[in-house]
Amino acid sequence: MKHQTRRGFLAIGGGALAALALRGLGGCGDDQTPTGAGTTGGNPEPSKEWELEVEFASFEFKTLSSGAITARLRSYNGRIPGDPLQTYPGDQLKVLVKNQLVGEAEKDAADMEAWMSLPERLREVVPHMFNMTNLHVHGVATVPHLFEPVGTSDPKAPMIAIEPGADYHYTFPIPDDHPPGLYWYHPHHHGSTAVQVQNGMAGALIVKGAIDEVPDIKAARDITLVVQDVCLYPPIVAGDPWMYSPTQNAVWQTFQGSTAPIINVKRVDATGAVLQQQDIDGKQYDGAGNPLPAAKPLGSGFSTGDCPLRLFLVNGQLAYEETHNAKSPTSPVGAQHDDVPRFTLRPGEVVRFRALNGCSDNMLPLMVEGHPMHLIAMDGINFPAPRERPAVPVTKDPAAVVSQVILGSGNRAEFLIKASATPRVYGIWQNAQMEQFLMSEAKKLAEIEVAGEPMEMALPTKLPAPPRHYPRIPDGSYPQRAVVLGMAGPPPAFNKVVNLDMFMATDPAMVMKASDYAALQLQETWVGSDPAKNLGMAYVEERVDMDGLKVGAVEEWTLQDNGGLMVPDPKNPGMTKPGGSMEGHPFHLHETSFEVIEIDGKAVPADEITIQDTVWIPHGSKVKIRMRFEENAVGKSVMHCHIIPHEDSGMMLNTLVGK
Repeated sequence: MKHQTRRGFLAIGGGALAALALRGLGGCGDDQTPTGAGTTGGNPEPSKEWELEVEFASFEFKTLSSGAITARLRSYNGRIPGDPLQTYPGDQLKVLVKNQLVGEAEKDAADMEAWMSLPERLREVVPHMFNMTNLHVHGVATVPHLFEPVGTSDPKAPMIAIEPGADYHYTFPIPDDHPPGLYWYHPHHHGSTAVQVQNGMAGALIVKGAIDEVPDIKAARDITLVVQDVCLYPPIVAGDPWMYSPTQNAVWQTFQGSTAPIINVKRVDATGAVLQQQDIDGKQYDGAGNPLPAAKPLGSGFSTGDCPLRLFLVNGQLAYEETHNAKSPTSPVGAQHDDVPRFTLRPGEVVRFRALNGCSDNMLPLMVEGHPMHLIAMDGINFPAPRERPAVPVTKDPAAVVSQVILGSGNRAEFLIKASATPRVYGIWQNAQMEQFLMSEAKKLAEIEVAGEPMEMALPTKLPAPPRHYPRIPDGSYPQRAVVLGMAGPPPAFNKVVNLDMFMATDPAMVMKASDYAALQLQETWVGSDPAKNLGMAYVEERVDMDGLKVGAVEEWTLQDNGGLMVPDPKNPGMTKPGGSMEGHPFHLHETSFEVIEIDGKAVPADEITIQDTVWIPHGSKVKIRMRFEENAVGKSVMHCHIIPHEDSGMMLNTLVGK
């Protein structure tokens, strides 16, 4: 892995820019309403360069569990969420990233030494370099931009790494036929993504275009809801801020035991041997439990989900919080805040909402109380007509999973709400779900207050179908691949630092079951899987796991988890226990959107097919997707689980699209 300071402009080859510029619109296949944007773009400030300064900033929160607290968090421009970015089809989106995370140089050096002490293969799947960053524009159909140089097809190309104190200029060409809608941006340096996103580093990115000119939509107010989760650890020293800045090779202990000292953070070596541990009072011990009064406190440990304090923010406002539950570690103690974002609508008024699930790992069964939802787009790509989702009740039973739309981490939904004729306050809720390792209780995220003089606004019946994706890909016989998102442990076979083995595997022949992938993963030599089998496994930066992808080609992939894996139970000789994935996973493919055509072997009705870049795969289920690779996608890129701690721990693969 190569990491060095990189300054100056990223050179995007003239061929890549020219190919995107020459795409044109193609046919719409449907002249219901205005078609897509023209080839010159519609940006009123075509030379504008957006600036994102990555910096530590202080934030004040009034929590229900700990009172008023000050948190020191990594942020974009000192704000959570980051400033919204905007672009247009045919534009070039320019962004300057300035990494000013320079306040932890001594810690960074110590962390680097600890990380380098691990075996090289293990370093790939242990979170690290928490102040190194880069930028991903999630869902945008631009050039691959994680590896250097942007658009590279070199299988061994290293990931872009912007060190503290360094700047990086990005230029993202936006195709002429790019669908207008809600996208987002966030850091994506492998190893530090989860910590930075769980600090609040994310923001909305809106592509403007034809749908915005539909009269009934243009007349509606446009409200964006950015939902994020922030992980926080209490200060060891009274008066210090709350923060999440893990010590290298230290991991938060979800299962802490009940006898003193109650350990909540452990730092281990490559074998899992405990080097230092910290109790809930901030006292330090060696691996045998002997006090270390002079030891530097561990502070934070990397978390795969659970946190001492987890804040759920909506447009930066605290709406809900969770604290660790020592008695039932997978069921955090939740607390609803009464003061949530509130939007006033007149009876009969139509408002356009754009909702982003920017959480690190929480799936949102989203619903608007007392109102049908008129869904117009998923993941930035609108439908040819609104799809009505009937009103559903607020549901606090996590087994029910009731929603109007499911948003896995990374998903976006755009919908219209026509305010009820009955004045009162209605909630925008995440209904309860137990589809993940941690129980997720119902959360009121925002409110709609219906008040004032009635008015009558119309809902559109037709929308301009994005020509990049409509007409849809016809049914046919296409190459098939399988992708398995997997977990094994605890105990893990290899990653004894994170204490879970996380991986993705691919099998073009589709001859292996999900459980077989886990068996192979346990046997992997950890110097890279057999390239002849093209299986992938846990992440390797300088290895391509899925190649043979070609521009213009259509493929179908079946996505699933390895939840069916059974492993020996060490506590009950001769017995087995579940040893695979313990939860659902959101699958994300960079630069290419896909049609969701089948769930658990059942075809999705044609008028219900969605086009997405991220899809929630329920635990134990299979989802089939179909996609065509376009010119913009040429180069080395990635696909991964968008439970971001999973991604940083190895549940990611590299792809290579060729011409």
